[in-house]
Amino acid sequence: ENNMKQKKNSQNDCSFVTKLTYGLGEFPGTLIVSIINFLLMNFLTDYLKIDPIWAGVITFLGIVFDAITDPWAGYLSDNSTSKWGRRRSFMLKFTIPLGISVLLLFCIPQLFTQSSEFLKVLVVLVLYLLYILLITLYKTPYGAIASDLTKDYDTRTSLAAFRTTFIVIATLASVIIPDLLGLSKITPSSGDAFFKMGLIMCILIIVFGLISGFFVKEKNVEHTKQKYSFKKYFIDSLKIKPFRQVCFNFLFTNLCITTINMALIYFLNYYVELPKLFTPIAGGVVILAMFFIPLFSKICKVKSKNFTQNLAAICMIVGLVILIFIPRLGLSYQDGLTTVETSMGASLKAFPWYAYIGVVLIAFGFGAFEMIPYSLMPDAIDFCIDKEHKDEGAYYGVVSFVFKVGKSLPSLFLGLILQICQYQEPNFDESLVNVVQTQSDLARFGIALVFIGLPILFALASILIMRKYNITREKLTSQNQELQGGTNENENNV
Repeated sequence: ENNMKQKKNSQNDCSFVTKLTYGLGEFPGTLIVSIINFLLMNFLTDYLKIDPIWAGVITFLGIVFDAITDPWAGYLSDNSTSKWGRRRSFMLKFTIPLGISVLLLFCIPQLFTQSSEFLKVLVVLVLYLLYILLITLYKTPYGAIASDLTKDYDTRTSLAAFRTTFIVIATLASVIIPDLLGLSKITPSSGDAFFKMGLIMCILIIVFGLISGFFVKEKNVEHTKQKYSFKKYFIDSLKIKPFRQVCFNFLFTNLCITTINMALIYFLNYYVELPKLFTPIAGGVVILAMFFIPLFSKICKVKSKNFTQNLAAICMIVGLVILIFIPRLGLSYQDGLTTVETSMGASLKAFPWYAYIGVVLIAFGFGAFEMIPYSLMPDAIDFCIDKEHKDEGAYYGVVSFVFKVGKSLPSLFLGLILQICQYQEPNFDESLVNVVQTQSDLARFGIALVFIGLPILFALASILIMRKYNITREKLTSQNQELQGGTNENENNV
């Protein structure tokens, strides 16, 4: 009876408006991360003419920088005394700078297209690190709000559903807007399109971020201040098994979907040789993923979050295996170039029927990988925190770091493999709209390895990591009752 009463109170505390404005807050982070996943690598290799290996090095250095800034951002939000709230104040302060950073990242380097490679890499690196810092100061506090909104197991699934809906909308916007600007095929004259894209993204990030920051209902939490400790804010949290499990699961699911997103344009342009499919395939996956969200919520309630994610991982693996069998679909080959279909309708018709089955299965996995890890995370954090300090930010600092590793590391893999497999940068008259660069069999193997092979490994890893995860509704409810009366024993036992 007490458990039912607690559940009812938790659901009443988390209204529809709270869920909606919470979901809106995910839009800025996902939008900028999706744009970087889809286009930054192409921007660096095909527009700025930076070697793929150096493009990967930029993201690797960003990961190192992340390891420093993420726990620091968690500490700052834990100990904030702003009248706007511990977490919301960061969203309000850093939404506008974050929007400007994406504009700068795609515009400033254009001034250095004729400079040395060292200077181009240096300029991009500085702007990329600025973006890393700003998204950390926005996304880490935003993520920690979830633990303050509700303690109920199933209500958090509902929160994750709202968040995933806006992840899908932001991802869809990151596909459609660049394509409308002609960036599905990057040429030396794409500079204006990159500027327009950056400006549009900047405006969207600012509008959605500020709406969420002003209207999300963050509860006031009493807490005691503590000194900053990298060990406490980064290392000690990973010693607790449930949190460690969900962090590695979060890492592998992000690695899986980000690798697919990042390599998709290479796979369609140079492996399948149907560049006009980028928008319908990328857009179709995210739209299908959104329609699957209610199904995921129902399965989570009937079975468990862990079961639902494992089912999605299996579907993802099967879908990727199906895509291995797609042949070259170029029309003719001459002088290192491939003539391709220029109409979207003809391209969709040429795409094999069995490949569409693979795309649907991937969309099912994509939706679950975007939703369920976010629902698992606050459960595990509640299982770990102590009542006195209320240091969710310490854990979400680690979560933010893991998120950005999962979003950044694939570009290092992609850059390294493309370099090893002798990827050929586009080298033809940009007025030729019906051709793409022919890639060698070795380069096509490398693209397939990144787009298909690595995501399969990451999906399998997520299944293995979570096979013994055992935080259930009953355990979480019992844990929350203990927190109301005293310090969490799990924290003391570290």
